[in-house]
Amino acid sequence: MNVNKVLCQSGKEYRDVKGNIRKQRSLKTLKNCHVNCKFFCSKKISQHEREEIFKGFWALTNDSKFHFYAKNTERFDKIRKQTDKEHSRRTYSFRYYFHIADKKIQVCKTFFLSTLDISQQRINYFHEKKKENLTGIPSTSQQGCHPKKTISTVSKDYVHLHISQIPRVESHYCRVDTKKEYFDGMLNMNRLYSLYSKFCADKQIVPVKKHIYRNIFNYEYNISFLKPKKDRCDLCEEHRLKEKAGMSTDEQSCWEKHERGKQAAKQNRDLDRRSEAKETAIICFDLENVFSLPRSNVSCFYYSRKLNTYNLTAHCSLQKHAYCCIWSEGTHGRQGNDIASGLIKILDRVLVDYPEVKNIILWSDSCVPQNKNSIMSLALMKFLEQHPSIVEIIQKFGEPGHSSIQEVDNLHSQVEKRLSGLDIFSPLGLLRLLQTVNQKKPFKINTTSSAMPKQIMNLKPFIFMVLPI
Repeated sequence: MNVNKVLCQSGKEYRDVKGNIRKQRSLKTLKNCHVNCKFFCSKKISQHEREEIFKGFWALTNDSKFHFYAKNTERFDKIRKQTDKEHSRRTYSFRYYFHIADKKIQVCKTFFLSTLDISQQRINYFHEKKKENLTGIPSTSQQGCHPKKTISTVSKDYVHLHISQIPRVESHYCRVDTKKEYFDGMLNMNRLYSLYSKFCADKQIVPVKKHIYRNIFNYEYNISFLKPKKDRCDLCEEHRLKEKAGMSTDEQSCWEKHERGKQAAKQNRDLDRRSEAKETAIICFDLENVFSLPRSNVSCFYYSRKLNTYNLTAHCSLQKHAYCCIWSEGTHGRQGNDIASGLIKILDRVLVDYPEVKNIILWSDSCVPQNKNSIMSLALMKFLEQHPSIVEIIQKFGEPGHSSIQEVDNLHSQVEKRLSGLDIFSPLGLLRLLQTVNQKKPFKINTTSSAMPKQIMNLKPFIFMVLPI
């Protein structure tokens, strides 16, 4: 039992739920009862007997105190009524008694309450509860006895049914390491519960409370509303958690090597940013989060089947232009072959805009299935064969977990800001909105991404070397 409850029950000093100190109960002195009391309580009951009554009362449990009230108090309809007060608050009268040496002695209200150091509210509460009980026997305390409400299996099944009807997509960046899925970015818990309420109204069933719906969603599903902009570095996060507890020598050396790689990538990237060579194009590229279309606040669209649309975004250091290659899942997916095809489309467009380019430096993240693989290197070799004017293409990758392509991240941020709150019903609508993201330097967009030739896919993979950074 809670310590404060025990102290409260025994009349000792305790701290209530609001943090306030409640003083210890004590026997109250009576000044006017000696002269004005019509029952002559002070003459019938001595001070020593009052002290014994006080100690005995506060030694009782809550249930025993109820029996004490039943034995020593009586409630009856009021006898005197004043005609000038039609709406009097007083409905009942009380009689109070103490038992001394097997004698039942009637006392006044002041003497009774001051001896026990309680308020009239306790007596009123006891008799109200006694009235509810037809037998007149004081009921026991119900503290801790309230049954917990359980949710029926049918109600839970309807919650699961509603959540399962909403399309979801897998993680964009960390789908290899996690099974977490994502709802449409325009959804949140309030909107999701509102849809559930309408769903229950159509089914003519009573919806569960919002906190129950939230608990089922949070603890029984691995789904989120927010799509991560980038992964947190696993190695840095592990080092942060283990730093206080202590790390082994191998773990410390591994993290130090990772830190040196991060700093080296940053220095090399800053050096490329300061380059002003007109014959060298420094291109950063990355695949943006998946667009699930249609995208609107109309409730029926949340249940409709989504068409995943992909946007490969690139930033060219020459004139700071942005390039996009857009395709839907009906055409291709987002594997290494598809990313390589989109990048080749973007490079073709760059050479059309800047025919004087002879050197190309490519920056991307270290995602092996999409960027750091033999398919990408083979596609770049074929691109070199088709464009003899290009002298070399250098691939550079940031340290895993740390982005070195902030320019592309900025472009993605502009896109999300432009599309927030807008209705998009098709890839064509997405294409039109992307063209309005930046008015000064409009995005240069390729609407299709042709698949890689079959002869490339049939070639055996080869070992390729990435230049150190």
